[in-house]
Amino acid sequence: MAPGIKYKNTEALLNSLDGMEKAAAPGFFYAKVQARMQRATGETRRQYSFQPAYAFALLLFFLVINIAVLLNGKTSSQVMPSNVERFADAYGLHSFTMYE
Repeated sequence: MAPGIKYKNTEALLNSLDGMEKAAAPGFFYAKVQARMQRATGETRRQYSFQPAYAFALLLFFLVINIAVLLNGKTSSQVMPSNVERFADAYGLHSFTMYE
């Protein structure tokens, strides 16, 4: 094959591409393809909604947690001063004012 023939074929091929235009997709093409793919896989997109039942359950959960923390906090705060006082007595750390 001569180099001149190869060049002519390449030029003819490139010249044939000059009249090409961008392909136009029909309206809503992307949405239709996505819907068809979801139907094929059986996958559905979940829509999470904030229903009153979920809101009430969440509120009740936080209320129970807060009550539990408050009840446990009262018992530990009653024990804590005696531990602090024992620690202060053991190391001689008594409260004093700046003016003594």
